[in-house]
Amino acid sequence: YDLDGNCQWVRATNNGQIKSIAIDPNGNLFLYCWSNDNLSPTTTFNGPPAITVANGPIIAKMTAEGQLLWAKSIGVNIDGNLAIHGNRLYFSGGHYDQYASLLGTKIQFNPGYKTALVAAMDTSANSILWLRVFQSPLGASFTDMEFKSDDKLLLAGAFKGSLISPLATDTLLGSQDYFVQLCA
Repeated sequence: YDLDGNCQWVRATNNGQIKSIAIDPNGNLFLYCWSNDNLSPTTTFNGPPAITVANGPIIAKMTAEGQLLWAKSIGVNIDGNLAIHGNRLYFSGGHYDQYASLLGTKIQFNPGYKTALVAAMDTSANSILWLRVFQSPLGASFTDMEFKSDDKLLLAGAFKGSLISPLATDTLLGSQDYFVQLCA
């Protein structure tokens, strides 16, 4: 849509839902899509051009004019949202089991804990630049993220019980239900 509410273009998939959009300085759109394995084994972005990928978490890149540049599966058993800052894509969310992975990297799993995650990737979504996980015994997920003017990443989410960083083995928060975490 333009600023006057006029539709500029529409694109669709045969399966799944777009859960977040990030826009780079050139106006390109990065879409995070989650598709349901129960409906079809694949998701097709109906272009132009049409691109079909395996179901699960997917990132697609489009021009501001609606041309689909690429779409690819980014993992297994993860869900979340995207942001772009500088020349990096950021993914935050959570994962569900011991099989979870992002771009082929297995995500740390600790039985009895739920895991929230945040990662930086290159803008082609080919490689992880860094990945951090946070765990809670009853539930954890990052639901949104924004960048401050000083380039610090602000994460928002929810958890039940204590939230710990397995890398540092520190309890970040205890006995809370919601949190905001500022990361440098």
